[in-house]
Amino acid sequence: MDDVTQFTPNLARYEALMDVVRNRLTSRAFRPHITVPREHIELVLEAARHAPSGANAQPWHYIVVIDPAVKKSIAGYFVVEPSKRVKLTTKFPTPNYRGLETAPQTTLRSLIDVPEGLAIIDIMVFGVPAKPPFKRWEKSLAQIVSWNRHDMNNNMTIDDIESWVREIHHKVTYRGEAKVN
Repeated sequence: MDDVTQFTPNLARYEALMDVVRNRLTSRAFRPHITVPREHIELVLEAARHAPSGANAQPWHYIVVIDPAVKKSIAGYFVVEPSKRVKLTTKFPTPNYRGLETAPQTTLRSLIDVPEGLAIIDIMVFGVPAKPPFKRWEKSLAQIVSWNRHDMNNNMTIDDIESWVREIHHKVTYRGEAKVN
């Protein structure tokens, strides 16, 4: 018997993980004077540390920003970004990132001494939400997965994306696609 036939998935462990993933909520503004304990941030960083990487190179590095002036500058950069997109006519919606400056902790190049040649991949914010967080709608698995080769039935052209943003995005952002009239 080979290793593949002996593999038995731990479904309880998978379901516990998926419960966290499926129920994650989005917050855009935070209560600025409530500090997230360092231990809580380190729990998230510890989970991220275990992510897989090619050849186990682990090329990531995390910067936790707690300086209010730096957070305000970073938030300013993201507030300017939508106007750049309008000039480029991408027509893709950009959320309001002003909440970055109220986050107790924020994880861009010159503001945080990131050397050229290193890419800033993402920003995560931690804090106590200023208002109740909300659950976003996600596409179904069938809408985002093709097996063995690209399925043109799931293909979206630039025109399709622009149409979706213009006509459907605002209807599904805070509820499911099935509830769109």
